[in-house]
Amino acid sequence: MDLEAAESLIDDVSSGEVIPLTRDISRMAVELRTVQSLSVIDACIAATACIKNATLVTNDGQLRRHPVLTTCPFPLRPKEEDNNQ
Repeated sequence: MDLEAAESLIDDVSSGEVIPLTRDISRMAVELRTVQSLSVIDACIAATACIKNATLVTNDGQLRRHPVLTTCPFPLRPKEEDNNQ
């Protein structure tokens, strides 16, 4: 994902919906914490992505390696060529 795509994603997310923490998400989060030793926050985020069948944009290596989650890296820095313009 390039910087322009990341900025577009941020625009989309800022106008998106807030997903409540449901019982299904909570149950899955507990399972994820037990099986993968995730933090409470990471487990809730991962469970929400699983339940909603959503792509999780993250640079967290543990979440990126999760066998069930669909993830996409979020660029931390512009590409080198963008800095030279």
